[in-house]
Amino acid sequence: MMLQVTDDPYAVAAASAARLIALAGRPDVAVVLGSGWAPAADAIGPVEAEVPLTDIAVEAFRSQIELAGPGPWLFPSQGNRTGHQTEFKKTWQTTIRRAGVPYFRLYDLRSTYATRLSAGGVADEWVTQMLRQTDAQVFKKYSQMKLQMKREALAKLNRRASELTSPNSADTEKCA
Repeated sequence: MMLQVTDDPYAVAAASAARLIALAGRPDVAVVLGSGWAPAADAIGPVEAEVPLTDIAVEAFRSQIELAGPGPWLFPSQGNRTGHQTEFKKTWQTTIRRAGVPYFRLYDLRSTYATRLSAGGVADEWVTQMLRQTDAQVFKKYSQMKLQMKREALAKLNRRASELTSPNSADTEKCA
């Protein structure tokens, strides 16, 4: 196969997609980092979901691409006959053990994500969409967490107000 050198990013993206398909067949998941790679995603197949990523997440993917080296897999595995990770649960457990985290369910990532979005003021409809949920009832759980966070914030505010207005506070003694 003769490689053509070009400055056209769309041609590079299309050629990269063709190479990926030739090496590994049509993947179940394609990660596109940057809009210039949209033609590569188009060549692989229809888009089922677009997931917005933070700069930190994009950098993490780029680092993983560098770690994975050349090849069709983002998470290669020499210990698996497929050549790539197929079970995320075991990988997750190994990762949290190596990080020294005693217990953290994979599902907790989703819950934390939804709760932080909601607490950050993101509209419930958007959080539901970002979770790729079609049923808003699933979001109810996260709304309850948001309500609990508001209660905790009010309790903290009340404690602080009580400290400032109590007769034993340092501010009161300075005024006397």
